[in-house]
Amino acid sequence: MITPQNLKTNTTMTTTNLVEKLETTNNQTYKDFAAQQAQRSFVKELSENSFFESYRALFYTAFCFAFLAQIASAISSYSFFETLLQVKITNFYLLVSATVGILISVEVIKYTVVNKSFKELFALQPKQNLPLFFIAFLVSSLSIYASITGGGNLGTDTTKPQEVSKQFDTAIAALKTDITGITNRNTWKGQVYLPTKEKNLVYAKETEIAALKAKKEAALQAVAAENTSNATQFKIGFAVFELLFFVCTVFVWYYKRRSSIEFLAATPATITRATVQLAPTNEQNTMVQVAPPPTEQGTTPNVTPTDTPPPAPSKRIGFVFGKKQAPTADVNTATPNVSSSTTADVSTGTTPTVGTGNKVCLHCKKTYTYSIHNQKYCSETCRVAAWEQRNGRRLKKRKVPNSTKKATLF
Repeated sequence: MITPQNLKTNTTMTTTNLVEKLETTNNQTYKDFAAQQAQRSFVKELSENSFFESYRALFYTAFCFAFLAQIASAISSYSFFETLLQVKITNFYLLVSATVGILISVEVIKYTVVNKSFKELFALQPKQNLPLFFIAFLVSSLSIYASITGGGNLGTDTTKPQEVSKQFDTAIAALKTDITGITNRNTWKGQVYLPTKEKNLVYAKETEIAALKAKKEAALQAVAAENTSNATQFKIGFAVFELLFFVCTVFVWYYKRRSSIEFLAATPATITRATVQLAPTNEQNTMVQVAPPPTEQGTTPNVTPTDTPPPAPSKRIGFVFGKKQAPTADVNTATPNVSSSTTADVSTGTTPTVGTGNKVCLHCKKTYTYSIHNQKYCSETCRVAAWEQRNGRRLKKRKVPNSTKKATLF
């Protein structure tokens, strides 16, 4: 028989079991979620990122360190140029102005020529500008020498030897004054008559003076050794700053080159024609030597490099923009006509899917995403093949002299 008390007990047990089951389920769900998040973090950490993304933080760090290293070089060089100019310039304000002017000029020229040299060295088409490299070497050598020498001057404490000398000289002067007083009070008619007690006192003070002089020399030698050690450490430190400037500058330009090459590899169609100009778009802009088919006598007529191919047909073939339909195609009667009511691919007979802003290649009739507004073919191969098909001749590249030859990207 079910009583209200039993019903209450059963309800309590059922609620407790349900709560425990929910807690178990939630804990398991949380564990699964945590495991998935950990796995995602591992995948993100171990995935191969691009060079641009992987070393971007290091690039900005190197740029900042190069700037700070040049500031440190300027600070240490100030002492060198000031010591060099104070021989001829006695006015303090004029000396400071001249030193700062020379210092800023040297550092600005150094930054400009060094970065310009590395820019040409790490360019996509490297150049060898020997005069610029020579100027960069001379200015950098002057800056490095001034920085190291000035760093040694900064590490030398010129006031400490004077303080040590002053301290000992004061004590020595006091002892000499005491000896003079003893001698004066025991002088009679120009003759000094020192009793035994006074003699012993004078002897003790002279011995103390000798000891103080020995301590003074030892203290000065210790100060000189300390200054020499500090100067050496400062020289090494500022030499490291100079090395850090060049290392960071080299990495900055290396990062720019690697990132540019990586971007070119990812989007060759856009950058090649827009900036590097390795593959001209129009046939009329290509300086080539055309080898026409042999004549009846088996000879090949000479064609000058200035001869240009005949212009392309005025009628555009196969262009499709967005959802527009393709016009009728006819290339030297070799390509069958395509109805204007369809966008079918001529080679496969299928209808290509053309998105907004896409085009159809004039040669292979395949869709592609164009890079510039007047692009006609999907690749360089199709462009050359289309020209050869129109003219019935084989296209050859003309040999370019070494003075104007373009360098390879990779």
